[in-house]
Amino acid sequence: MNNNDKNMNYNPSLMYIEMLKSIKSQRSTASNLNNAVKFFTQDEGIQHDNYDWAALSDESIRRLVANLTRTERSPQTINSYLSSLKGVAKLAAKNGVISKEMLSQILEIKSISGTHNKGGKAIAKLDIHKLIDRCLYEDSNKSLRDSAIMAVFYGTGIRRSSLAALQVANYIPSRSVIVAKGKGNVISDKPLNPRIKDMLEHWLDLRGRDAGPMFTRILKGGKVTKNAISEQAIYNIITERCKQFGLEHHSPHDLRHSFATELLKNNVDIKTVQEMMDHKQISTTEKYLHSSREDKENAVKNIFN
Repeated sequence: MNNNDKNMNYNPSLMYIEMLKSIKSQRSTASNLNNAVKFFTQDEGIQHDNYDWAALSDESIRRLVANLTRTERSPQTINSYLSSLKGVAKLAAKNGVISKEMLSQILEIKSISGTHNKGGKAIAKLDIHKLIDRCLYEDSNKSLRDSAIMAVFYGTGIRRSSLAALQVANYIPSRSVIVAKGKGNVISDKPLNPRIKDMLEHWLDLRGRDAGPMFTRILKGGKVTKNAISEQAIYNIITERCKQFGLEHHSPHDLRHSFATELLKNNVDIKTVQEMMDHKQISTTEKYLHSSREDKENAVKNIFN
């Protein structure tokens, strides 16, 4: 086998992922790389393991970073993409897939500085209802799943990672709760509002109630699979649905933020909100209290005008 044949068969992304020690790191890196190559090619069918990494360039990565910045991804998330792509680029250059000159240009791309406000921004309650109702109006398998995802997000305050990891067995209909695993493997009950439970029931009627991931991928033709939906796919669902229905850009965490803010507006005590949000420190929960106070201040600002 000559060097050209070897380079054609060599996939630097697979090798890079295999070098990572933890399963979590492997999964998150694979997700980053899949999303990156889909952006590079504008082809939903392309994934990192069938992408021609010889096409990798500093220009394509810079365009990706600009897009991630424009869609308000956190510096941590953007730097995670950069780290994954730079790791793949190093292996690609080492094995002659890309030139060393190209590697040098890629490595010159600087990480994003700054911090990200994890508190997010609350979405108006009316907008959330419109978002879910308009999604349901489409009457498709995908819209049924997407509306259930948004409803569970807003109605329970669950984290995106926890939602992606939910299994059908985590839903206890007799108690109207979802049993979710949060940070530090802490298990907590997430009570379901009757409407949210009804939407989840409709989704499970479509999906089937056999064991496996609660929220699954749906193919272009509308076929429901048994494969778990990814955290990135959940992010895309929220942002794309907001764009589709004319709302400003919102992330999944904004639905979680809205859950906490709505509880505080309804005078639920902060200790209860802390427990429902799975916050270790009450100071984290107080960020949402500040948002609620700001709403109250705005409500009386023009009272004498």
